[in-house]
Amino acid sequence: MLPPTSYDKPSLITKGGKYWKPSMSLWVSLSEVYGVQLCRAEYFKAWAWLEANERRRKTVRGMPRFLNNWMSKAWKEQAKRPQQVSVDKDWSDVPPEQLEAMRAKYEARGKG
Repeated sequence: MLPPTSYDKPSLITKGGKYWKPSMSLWVSLSEVYGVQLCRAEYFKAWAWLEANERRRKTVRGMPRFLNNWMSKAWKEQAKRPQQVSVDKDWSDVPPEQLEAMRAKYEARGKG
């Protein structure tokens, strides 16, 4: 499934006050590399950052690189975070020893 078009998102403001949107090919590439959900969420964070940081805005020419770097940093940060465990997970297939090790690790974190 292809990600939605980039045109359902606000334009990003650039140095000099011009507005820019990623091309469809750039958006598809970013979504394939970093994932659609991450790209959607981080696009709006990048938009807000550019709105708030007038002196650090990028040129129109530098926007693709800026957006790729933004997504790359977000993806790396996401990879550092521990995966969340679903409450609805069926734990019956997990060996008791592994469950006990997971419980001990969880409790050790709380004591630290």
